[in-house]
Amino acid sequence: TNASPLDFETFVATLRNASRGGGADLLGFTYEHLQLLAASEATLSALYRFCDALARGRFSAPFYDVLAMSRLTPAKKGTKGGLRPLMCGAPLRRLTASALCSFDKQLLAEVAGEAQFAIGKAAGVEKLGATLQALLEAFPELAVLQFDAVSAFNNVKRERVLQRVSD
Repeated sequence: TNASPLDFETFVATLRNASRGGGADLLGFTYEHLQLLAASEATLSALYRFCDALARGRFSAPFYDVLAMSRLTPAKKGTKGGLRPLMCGAPLRRLTASALCSFDKQLLAEVAGEAQFAIGKAAGVEKLGATLQALLEAFPELAVLQFDAVSAFNNVKRERVLQRVSD
């Protein structure tokens, strides 16, 4: 089929709403550089076609390996002088992935299941954490064994999403 996995309007909205002031990737690119391409229909169309080809897997495996690389920057963690790594991935990859995920939030919410707090829910993980904290304060006899918000997307069943993209 010739249907694009990227919806053009969703792609443009994702590009225009991309955060400004973020870190640069290995080549120095940021979202602001990509947003400059939206100034003309010709360059916006070229960027869309490129990201559509990226989403369809039209490039060589080494190209995707390069896009998966990230700039790693140390950042202070807490007040004890610890460090945490901040990774700035390629804006082209992040833009394409965000547009793909934004296009069919209903499908993603369906495959993620009812117990997810991220898809279509603003600050869902933060609200869940605040709710847990409030419950623990209100009911001191309660306990939380584990609150894992780090690897939430590692357990998503990807078959239906991949099928949708390949259609």
